Amino acid sequence: MTQNKWTFKVAALTAVVFAVGCASQKISELEKAPRTQHEFNNALANEYESLAKKEENIYNDSIDARHFAVKGLQAAAGMMVLPEDPARWTVDKKALPMLMAARERMLFALARGGRFIEPELGAKTQVAYDCLVEELEEGIKHGKHQAKEIDVCRKLLDKRLMDLETAVFKNGPIRRIHFDYNSSNIARDGMMTIAGVASRVNTYKDQRIMIVGHTDPIGKMSRNLLLSQNRAEAVKKALLANGVNAKAIKTTVGRGELKVSNREFEPNNRVVDIYFY
Repeated sequence: MTQNKWTFKVAALTAVVFAVGCASQKISELEKAPRTQHEFNNALANEYESLAKKEENIYNDSIDARHFAVKGLQAAAGMMVLPEDPARWTVDKKALPMLMAARERMLFALARGGRFIEPELGAKTQVAYDCLVEELEEGIKHGKHQAKEIDVCRKLLDKRLMDLETAVFKNGPIRRIHFDYNSSNIARDGMMTIAGVASRVNTYKDQRIMIVGHTDPIGKMSRNLLLSQNRAEAVKKALLANGVNAKAIKTTVGRGELKVSNREFEPNNRVVDIYFY
């Protein structure tokens, strides 16, 4: 029995030493890892690096430090790195509905353009969420002693998530260009919108767009399909003239008639929509 206890203690000590070494190694790798051209991934790698260092150097938590360092390495390599699934962590079941709701809101905001509109804020929001999940699990182990850290992560997440949702609402992933009846000429307001789109695409090198043209339902369907394509091509031409790389424009298509209201002669039917993704 004594031998078994000694063996167990040696094994446990070895595991701790191994975890510490692995965490330090992974953090060092992350520090040296080249970043991709993706603004969001770069920011995510930096945020996970900071979190891993905090877990390692302040809290002496080598296991979680290594975990977050690995997520940072994956982000630096250009991989899609998702926020933690709280169901896979040992957190109080009472906290799960709040965590799942926040995760759903965050993923929706990121999917609706948050990664491109506010890449740094999006990354900070995701890592604040992971921080909260991790601290809630620590709360199970350490009780009230973890309350301060939990509160810090919770407040950070609440603030950043609200700011991210506001940014996505104001600068969502769709821009709309309106056209006069039976015309594919772009008006001055449309040109201003196109200039804004071009500036954003040129700033965020990983930004991609899809251009979709529409018409109102007045006239022959075949004629409207051609007109919708002409409108989409006119927007593409204007974007290229504003310096957008042709490779960033993944799709340019006319989809014919659009009916957003019961009125056929409706300006919102005569549009080109530019989608960011």
